[in-house]
This record gives sequence, structure tokens and C-alpha cells, in this order.
Amino acid sequence: MHLTRLVALIFLLSLLQGCISTSTIKPSESLASQMLYEQHLQRIASIDQFSLEGRIGVQTDGKGFSGGVNWKHNSNSDDIA
Repeated sequence: MHLTRLVALIFLLSLLQGCISTSTIKPSESLASQMLYEQHLQRIASIDQFSLEGRIGVQTDGKGFSGGVNWKHNSNSDDIA
């Protein structure tokens, strides 16, 4: 009986070993990707105004809802509804 518990404990511990997080490897940045990123930052910094309109619908467990968003931005204000 003790042997069965010992084997079960070792098995469970080996399963938990798989839950240990590993360190993520950061990809090396190339000069080309850094230049593209800088260009992207310059482009979005020049945006003075924009608008966004969208809708969403959700259904779960026989219930549902929907909604929408309307966002208008300019250099002086933001209007979000």
C-alpha cells in the first residue's frame, strides 16, 4: 500500500514539473526591424485625429447582449460613446 502511494506521489510530482514556467527567449532585433519600428512611431505620432466605430454581440447560456462604441479623437478632445 505504501509503495502504491509512493508511486502515485512521484507520478503527481512529475506532472507538476510540467507546470513550471520557463524563461522566454527574446528574439534578437535586427537593424531593419528597429528601423521599421522607428518609422511606425513617427507615423503614429503624426496622427492628429481619428474615429472608430464598432459593435459587439455576445451570447452565452441562452442569454445575450450587444453594444456599440463610437470614438472620435482630435488634438483638443475625445468623444467616446
